[in-house]
Amino acid sequence: MTARIILTTEEKTAKRKAREKKWYAKNREKRLQQAREYAAKNKELIAVKKREYYEKNKDKLRAIANQKYIDNGRRGHSERTCMSREERRISHRLKCKKYRDNNPKKVLSSRIRWRRDNKEKLALLGKLYRLNNPFMGAIYTRNRRARIKRSDGSHTKAEISEIRKKQRDRCVYCMARLQGRGDVDHIYPISKNGANHKYNLQLLCSTCNRRKNAKDPIEYAQSLGLLI
Repeated sequence: MTARIILTTEEKTAKRKAREKKWYAKNREKRLQQAREYAAKNKELIAVKKREYYEKNKDKLRAIANQKYIDNGRRGHSERTCMSREERRISHRLKCKKYRDNNPKKVLSSRIRWRRDNKEKLALLGKLYRLNNPFMGAIYTRNRRARIKRSDGSHTKAEISEIRKKQRDRCVYCMARLQGRGDVDHIYPISKNGANHKYNLQLLCSTCNRRKNAKDPIEYAQSLGLLI
């Protein structure tokens, strides 16, 4: 007779686990489907059991989570200096930029899809921005009109501020104080092939801008007696 092999408890456990692992490998999809069906039918019961388990093992779970957090390098005080909020913000922006550079087609399709699905929200945001930034809205309109007319160049808010500073916040023709307002005028009108660069811009009061309209700057200055 063959001698009966007596296994220790550890050996029995290892043998059982190996048998269960082998069975799971053969029936993985079946087991996953059963688990999904059970989870769908018993959502409330599973949530209650999870909550009870968490309340009973709160300290243990927190210790495990903290250890994982440290092991992942997110809280390595002894290994590296903690990043400030600004440094984290810069790091995040660099990661986003790297992703955009490596996935331009995916980013473009995502933006197109978002704009298509959020037309009303986008229109509302644009309206609010124009109300809160009327000067920027005017710059956008001028640049767009110049592109339609196929005029060369564009300008920014900083460039308009530079022009205002050079003019000492006064109208070019009547020298009235603009008080941070005024109309941006193209010295040589776009309708007469004038450029949209800052070098072809000046700030006028509303009255002078309406009077000048699309006139030639030299002819208009002569009509005012500023040039012979």
